[in-house]
Amino acid sequence: MRNGEVIRKNGEKLFGDIFVYNKDGNEKIRFKDLDYAYSGCVSPNQQLLVIKSTGGRLAVYSLEELKLIKKFRFSKVDGSQDDNFIFSPDGKYFFNIERHSSSTKTALSIYNTNDFSLHKRLFNDDDNLVLCMIEYDKESSNYFVLGFLRNPQIK
Repeated sequence: MRNGEVIRKNGEKLFGDIFVYNKDGNEKIRFKDLDYAYSGCVSPNQQLLVIKSTGGRLAVYSLEELKLIKKFRFSKVDGSQDDNFIFSPDGKYFFNIERHSSSTKTALSIYNTNDFSLHKRLFNDDDNLVLCMIEYDKESSNYFVLGFLRNPQIK
């Protein structure tokens, strides 16, 4: 929600078109830049909207200008939208759990929100670690990354 505006998505007929409505329920804009886009995240300053698609793509929109800023592929693995993503509290970074080489191998990518260039990639060397969720706790000022360890295959 941004200044009384509600951001909704419709996956039934339009397969991922993203709608932005004003507080009166009138459509302001429809973003059609991604297929099968069902997950979104608004920046803390409410100026950016990031949408994640099932095809391993991110689309970044300006909510001030109501336009696409950047669209890029972060993974070639289908079904990559299921993992969590958040902005840092100051809005300088965007954290995205990603699957790069297979549907079973995860990493945490951190992007600069100035241009959405990759700042750092973490946990990408452990084949047994599966990341699922990242959250920020305001009270403790800590990030919590949830996941699990697979049993390594015994040879």
